[in-house]
Amino acid sequence: VSTQSTGSLVATASGSCKADSFSSSSYTTTNLALATETAIIVEFTSDCPDIKLSAVVGGEVLPVYAAADGNMVTLVKSHADLPASTYSVDLYDEAGIAA
Repeated sequence: VSTQSTGSLVATASGSCKADSFSSSSYTTTNLALATETAIIVEFTSDCPDIKLSAVVGGEVLPVYAAADGNMVTLVKSHADLPASTYSVDLYDEAGIAA
């Protein structure tokens, strides 16, 4: 059994950002026998690099961190709290997450 994640990104943008364009890659825990927790890691780039973003994964609001080649969202929980499924990552700017 493995946990699957999606790179399904939905974003709202404001300010100087003219378009909502993202590219992504993701990683998730695949060997439950050796792991004690499930990890979902999503790396992405955006055409709006100066916009502060937050992410929502499984109903939980998470910070978006700057990574070497773009941005990253991570979520780590016990297997019971993050079961095998498909998860979407919704991205919001400051105005969108506040709404």
